[in-house]
Amino acid sequence: MRRVLVLGAAACVASCTFTTATGFTECDTDVSCDKAHPKQDHACIEKFCIKLTDNCRRQTGEFSSANRVVFAATLPLTSTPDSGVVDQSEQQGLNALSLAVDEGNQREGIKGTRFALLFCNTGGDDTLAKAQVEWLGTQLKVPAVGTSG
Repeated sequence: MRRVLVLGAAACVASCTFTTATGFTECDTDVSCDKAHPKQDHACIEKFCIKLTDNCRRQTGEFSSANRVVFAATLPLTSTPDSGVVDQSEQQGLNALSLAVDEGNQREGIKGTRFALLFCNTGGDDTLAKAQVEWLGTQLKVPAVGTSG
């Protein structure tokens, strides 16, 4: 049994090394993940498509370029994380953030670097909101996350 585990571990290391050493690239941009994963929002992280964390999606902006600044919003848009009644004031806040990103991009961003906005619905769940913000910061290195409440 131990020999099987050692062989399995060696195979995993070899495959990871082979993938890295050969320069395998799954994606260059978030949009390039759409062909492989058409029904889910993914982010291109270090050349690999990674599914966005729970209840998060691409909202608006420049997702077809690797040269952009990504911001995020975590808002209790609905009464529960997966569905429920839409909070109209939170919807208006999300609309305002989306409009700001779109208008910034119409003005070519900052020195040609455009913006993108990710949105995560917390559904009023503080534990989920904390997990979303942590993931956005550690995995995507998002420089700013807007929230309410």
